[in-house]
Amino acid sequence: MEYDRKLDATAMTCPMPIMQSRRILKEMKVGEILYLIASDADIETDISALVESLGAKILQSYVENGQYQFYIKKG
Repeated sequence: MEYDRKLDATAMTCPMPIMQSRRILKEMKVGEILYLIASDADIETDISALVESLGAKILQSYVENGQYQFYIKKG
């Protein structure tokens, strides 16, 4: 899937992936897509709450090799 911005948060621990995702999503234009990669298992719950609070949408998510990957469209 194509994306506009990428955040590799695999070296970050909670709450940094969420804080960085929030900052980037706020900078992005409506309709743009953020590709987020994280290794912290808590990211699944946290990113869902963040996306809902910002009016964004998770287009696709999956786990591969212990990495949580999300495509998030800014609403």
